[in-house]
Formats: sequence, C-alpha cells, structure tokens
Amino acid sequence: MGRRTGRPIYEVDGQMVADAQFAITGDETGGTPGKPLLSVGGGVNDIGPLAAAKGVVFTSPDGLVVKRLRIDNAGNLVLEPIFNVLTIPGLVGWWKADALVLAEDAAVSSWTDSSGNNRHLLQADAAKRPVYKGAVVNGKPVVRFTADALKAAFTLGLPAHVLIVFKGAGAYAGNEAAFDGAMGDTGYYFTHVDGMQMLGPVYGPRVVTTTREWHLHEVLFNGPGSEIRVDGGAPTIGPTTGSGAMGGLTLGVNGNGTTNFFNYDVAEILVFNRVLATGDRDDLEAYMGTKYGLVVV
Repeated sequence: MGRRTGRPIYEVDGQMVADAQFAITGDETGGTPGKPLLSVGGGVNDIGPLAAAKGVVFTSPDGLVVKRLRIDNAGNLVLEPIFNVLTIPGLVGWWKADALVLAEDAAVSSWTDSSGNNRHLLQADAAKRPVYKGAVVNGKPVVRFTADALKAAFTLGLPAHVLIVFKGAGAYAGNEAAFDGAMGDTGYYFTHVDGMQMLGPVYGPRVVTTTREWHLHEVLFNGPGSEIRVDGGAPTIGPTTGSGAMGGLTLGVNGNGTTNFFNYDVAEILVFNRVLATGDRDDLEAYMGTKYGLVVV
C-alpha cells in the first residue's frame, strides 16, 4: 500500500485533479511495465504501471472523499471510496483553512465549521483576530495567529479526540497554547521545552517533538487513557489528564483567554467525541498527511 507516503496522492502539473477527469490508458488488465496508467485532459501521466498501482490511494480536491485504486477479480480497474470524513462517527467539529474564502492577510473573525454542526470559531475583538495566509503548507492556506485567538463553546466531554496540523513561529516562549477547551486548562495542549504536553485539568502525557515544524498532532483526552500521537506514530500514554470536560475549543491562547498566546499557523482541526477506531484513525492520518505533505508512519 502506498497510502501513507506523505506526498500528493495524485497530481497533474502540480494540481490536484478531480476523479471525473480520469481516463485509463495503456494495458488496463495486464499492467504491462512502462504503460501509462492515467490520461488527464489528453495528456499522458506515466505514474507507474497498473500492476504496481494496486492499493494506490486517491483523494478528491475537496478533501472529503479518499478513494483506493485496485484491480477487481475480473481484471477491471476500480476506483472505490475508502471513507468520507463527514460520515466518520462522532465528528463534532471540522475547521480547515482551505474552506475559507478570504483575501491574503484578511482578518478571520469566523472560522467556518465544515462538519455541518455550525460550531464556528469566533473572535469579536478585531484586535485579536488571526489572519488568512494562502499557499503556506503544501500549497494549502493556513490561519496565522500572532497573539490572537478563536473560540467556540459547545458540548464536549470525555473522550475528546483532536487532530490538528500546525507549525509554531518565532522563539519558544513557554507553555504556548495550541488549543484548549472553552475554559482554562480543560483540554489544554501546549508547548513544553522540547515538545508538547496535555493538561485537562491534571498534567497528562508529554511528547518530545519539534514545535517549529509542520506536524499532525493527535491528542486524545480520555482520563487514564489519554495519549498523544505525532504524524501517526506510536502513542505516548499517561498519566491521566483527569476527568474535566473540554466544553468547546479555543485556539491560540489558554481557554481563560488572557495567557499563553501561541504565534503559529494552523491548517486544519478535526474534533471527535469518541476514541477513534484504528481504521478511522489510519484513514484520517492518510488524508491529512497527504494533503499537507507530511510523512505519516
């Protein structure tokens, strides 16, 4: 399976291509080495022989559906859905910078919730609004925070499973808030010297990682079962983070709204109200890793 390579799943002249534009060329059943696999808009894209394409994964440009290319028992080429982000059980909120339609450096007063749950992240104070920056990570936009914050309050207890792609900026300032719950220290994930740590409201797992590089962070608040994964790696588990409920999501500052600001870029956040099954987690890691050019393992 070539699904977790951390490179664009399919690409034509540097652009992601919609499924409808695909046309199969070459030996479709035999997979003769050297035969081009796909033709897009009349141009041939030699991305390897069909025989080597079993298990190749594709995604639609909207990022909603990830698909697998395989050969069925009759020797036919089949492009089938693997999963749809919106159908994964327990999706509470989904914020992605590429869903925003804004000009470069425009202030972000509301970050739209793409889950359909209308849990938009808001900032009423114009002086504390982050800005939109285009084509920052793997050609995708981000929301840039500089002593800024966005927040939404909603029902969210334990477990709470958060996936976030971000990169810190500037010198380490100590205890910088990647995110928190709606109140201070209710689901706090923050920089800590050589990595990241959880607090919710008890200090939980801590992981060594680079905070000034792009990574996918998976943070599970689940009492004694709390854990952190970075780029799909093995989990760092325990001690317990306590039994506090996040009650929402705050970005860029402690949930109290006044301390531990983080100067950083955020590309995407997904929040679930359950412990993700291994298959769901693998699919989400493949989707986010590929979308942002991250090497997930």
